[in-house]
Amino acid sequence: MDKSSKFYRKAVKAFEKGHVDKALIIGKKSLQYNNKNSSTLNFMGLLYYFKGELGNAQKMWNINYKYNGDMVSKKYLQDSKMDKERLALYIKGVKLYDEIKIKDSLEIFTQCEQSDFNFINLNNYIAGCYIKKGDYKQSENHIDKVLSMDRRNVAALKSKKMLQEYGVIKKNYKKEIIYLSIILIFIVSVPIIIGCRSYFNKNKGNNSQKIYTKKEYKEKSEDKNKDKVQNQQKNLQNKSSSKTKDKNVNYAKAGDIQKQVFDLNTLNGYINAKDFYKIYSYIENIKEEPLTVNEKLAYHKSVELLKSEGVKFFYEKALDENKNNKIKEAKENLLRAKKFSNNNYLDEHILYFLATTYEKEEDIQNSLVYYNQYRSKYKNGNYEEVVLYKLAILNRFNDINLAKKYAQELKSSHASSIYNNSRINDILNEK
Repeated sequence: MDKSSKFYRKAVKAFEKGHVDKALIIGKKSLQYNNKNSSTLNFMGLLYYFKGELGNAQKMWNINYKYNGDMVSKKYLQDSKMDKERLALYIKGVKLYDEIKIKDSLEIFTQCEQSDFNFINLNNYIAGCYIKKGDYKQSENHIDKVLSMDRRNVAALKSKKMLQEYGVIKKNYKKEIIYLSIILIFIVSVPIIIGCRSYFNKNKGNNSQKIYTKKEYKEKSEDKNKDKVQNQQKNLQNKSSSKTKDKNVNYAKAGDIQKQVFDLNTLNGYINAKDFYKIYSYIENIKEEPLTVNEKLAYHKSVELLKSEGVKFFYEKALDENKNNKIKEAKENLLRAKKFSNNNYLDEHILYFLATTYEKEEDIQNSLVYYNQYRSKYKNGNYEEVVLYKLAILNRFNDINLAKKYAQELKSSHASSIYNNSRINDILNEK
């Protein structure tokens, strides 16, 4: 067997084990020994295709068709014309995702699933959408799809680790790698059959090589996780009357200053009803020091409830309000959530959402506060690219040196990002 064929087989094995980048590196070695190896060219085209690199994929297939007359490559090239539209659709979905329009972005990403183009990036974004919606089982399914093909994918591993750390999926269960099992035997003396979906003559000679077809990637992920997060939240109607206020909140005058008196029964009632708005309002100005033992227990119980369930409640309310263009109300709920979101998996999303909400209000000063907080706390987070972009753009007319710093960081760390565009180049070229 020639060296090109040996490296091709090694590349396929690497891919089957979930090492897509390693498979690409080995595939390039195969082409170094034979730059017209038909099987390698088709295979590398598929790897680029799964990674969303349409130009590189088409380049591989075009070479194969031009020099080898490979009809499978011709079919791939024809099919990939539709993927240009899917790429534009995907970019639109990413922008909606960055604007926290989760429902709209998920609808677009679902349309993009009609082909396996950009499989890895697409499933990472779909997983992110389901995380924000609180549907952790669906999120895990899409994370596992990514890891079946690229087991070292940084974004997918980060998402999975986050879900494990916060207990929404099990830790340390056995990872199953999904093998891409649809293989086509290519024999030089036998015409290639377009659309083949099974093995052909596996033992017909030593020159047979297996290649993958992009339409036949099948997901076999198992459901490893029961729904662990089923929060049923009851909203009580806010009935404002002076009588209710007098009943629920007592005040004692000390000179000209009113001081709230802790009412244990009232707070316990809010806790039992899981009335997060009233719990938040009640404990917002409470000082813990003068409380009795029983009052402190109730106080800490309310704080823990806000941390464990209230953060998600306020965050989801903010999502709904943002969707309905109730920007002020969304911001208020985000600020409530932020107060208790430390060490919560939603903290990253809340910080980013707050920054974008202030930006919508044209409050650039506060917007930069939260973009900076995000950058400081989540340097390699889900929104890193767009945050670097925003920090560059929003600082441009305030501090050009700072803007250039973030622009250069975006260009260096995320060269292929959609945010590494002409506006970033303009900042870097500004004198």
